[in-house]
Amino acid sequence: MRYRNDMSPEPRSHIKTLMRIGYDFNSAIADIIDNSITAKAKKINIICPPEIDNPFLSIVDNGIGMEPEELIQNMRIGCKDPNQKREAGDLGRFGSGMKTASFSHSRRLTVISHKKGKKLAAACWDIDEIEEKNAWCLRELNEKDIKDLDHLDKDLIKGVGTQLIWEKIKKFEETDHNNSKNSIETSMVDLNKYIALHFHKFLQGPNKINIYVQQLKIDPVDPFLTTKKGYQEGPSDETFVRGGKLQIKSHTLPHHSNLTQSEIDNIGGMEEIYKGQGIYIYRENRLIIAGGWMGLSRTYQLGKLARIEINIPSGLDDEWSTDVKKSSLQLPQKI
Repeated sequence: MRYRNDMSPEPRSHIKTLMRIGYDFNSAIADIIDNSITAKAKKINIICPPEIDNPFLSIVDNGIGMEPEELIQNMRIGCKDPNQKREAGDLGRFGSGMKTASFSHSRRLTVISHKKGKKLAAACWDIDEIEEKNAWCLRELNEKDIKDLDHLDKDLIKGVGTQLIWEKIKKFEETDHNNSKNSIETSMVDLNKYIALHFHKFLQGPNKINIYVQQLKIDPVDPFLTTKKGYQEGPSDETFVRGGKLQIKSHTLPHHSNLTQSEIDNIGGMEEIYKGQGIYIYRENRLIIAGGWMGLSRTYQLGKLARIEINIPSGLDDEWSTDVKKSSLQLPQKI
């Protein structure tokens, strides 16, 4: 018997696999927002100008940033052990999200970061270069390269934080069947709604984070309507588990007669409210599963206002089978 010491996949083939992991546009952006929140950002700004020939998307946060070697390490795919214990509130898991989410929608990923007291750092993955050279050739930018970047957020030079830039975005390419401007505008509206719901716990309260899409501040959408007249809080349960607390709460939404038309419209109309019955699962306060009964029950008329909220710590990722995209998981049998 003998072992082959290096059977790593060819970069040219492997990158095509990573591009098809299955992120939709909103879940890809959400994975990057997770990183900003973990980096203690209080402001995140997402911009995608709709009226330029070569569209780009920029995500800028004012988190703690990364020094040069830290950035290079984080540009590595699978840079962290998924079984490694995470701090409470750390929304990461596999060390691949930023890269795989980006590769799913853009062919060039540039990350610029500035940590207090450290040099400005930047690096770039270009899928065209990877395929041409059949090598994991990460481009590390020097200070002049960084300042010459077309879409650099100049505030990073003197401040702290991280900017991520997507270029060569397939979804926004102008074709006979796709109008780039309309595609960008529609995607940004959908993204706003997605963030308002899935990050609503972060968009409110004394330690809230401000997230902007196309310069518009996102207001949270509470799927339980807890502050509205007629809301009913049901039984709850709290259990100490590995990595923190597992919380289960039940909610009954207000009858539509207690809501204004603008409140109904804000959550998508009565049809969406009725369809949203079921289980809402949060991972470290970030919404992962939004409604549905996950095989425990069927959608039924009497349950249209019923919601069950489950909040799990990241320490239970293995037990709950959290996927790479952090967009699905499975209920353990004992739950």
